[in-house]
Amino acid sequence: SYAKKGYCTASVSYRLLEDAPYPACVEDVKDAVSWLFRHGNAYGYDPDRIAIIGGSAGAHLAMLAAFGWKNHNADSSGQHHIHALVDIYGPSDLTTKYARNHHLVKSFLAATYEKNPAVFREASPIIYVTRSAPPTLILHGTSDHLVPISQSEKLKEKLDSLGVPVEMYRLPLWPHAMDIIQRVNDYMQLKMDDFFEKYLREDKR
Repeated sequence: SYAKKGYCTASVSYRLLEDAPYPACVEDVKDAVSWLFRHGNAYGYDPDRIAIIGGSAGAHLAMLAAFGWKNHNADSSGQHHIHALVDIYGPSDLTTKYARNHHLVKSFLAATYEKNPAVFREASPIIYVTRSAPPTLILHGTSDHLVPISQSEKLKEKLDSLGVPVEMYRLPLWPHAMDIIQRVNDYMQLKMDDFFEKYLREDKR
């Protein structure tokens, strides 16, 4: 739908847990973003106007790439930065009691918090947030029992405290993966359209 709206779009794949645990998937997303930074001229888009979007695990990876995982910019030359971020019910802090005891998180990191707390912190997007973070749009259902909405609320609070433009929309009573429902997807795209007009197309930042 965004290609039809006039955006140049790319769908990024990454290694899943069956192929390799963390950090393989983050490395794949960062490699993809770096490739996009380098090939704007070839495909007719502005590498300084790239937005990254993800849902759930994809949102977690998008946040790591946008905020500067391990404090390294996605573009090793430092010339380009992700210009806007859309976080759809993504986990931002893997050090919370709920996250560090969740079997999916432990499998993803191939570790337990007791044995390797540093990797839980390293894989938490929120620790990389600085004043230079890109404008961020957050969409999260209030009845999400997989990724608690507190993950998004905590992220918004930090972005607000640093003066980073952030918009958050709470969708009452909707669960995880809510965007598979067409009317929810339509609503979310309306919010994304407005967000991109403000921070991507018109470059008002």
